[in-house]
Amino acid sequence: KKKKRRKVRKWMGRRLTHGGSNNLFKELALEDPTACRKVLRLTCEKFEELLKKVHSLIQKKKRTI
Repeated sequence: KKKKRRKVRKWMGRRLTHGGSNNLFKELALEDPTACRKVLRLTCEKFEELLKKVHSLIQKKKRTI
């Protein structure tokens, strides 16, 4: 028997080349807002709002050795 092929969404297919979460949320918000809401369990606007609030806390810090 042949294995069934599943349709892969464009943003999911780019994970291998662009990384797991590098541009994932931006692409998801632009290409498929409904899937964005399902994945995040919030609207894309609320996600951006939360990200702005915590950005300084989760940003990578430059350190000199």
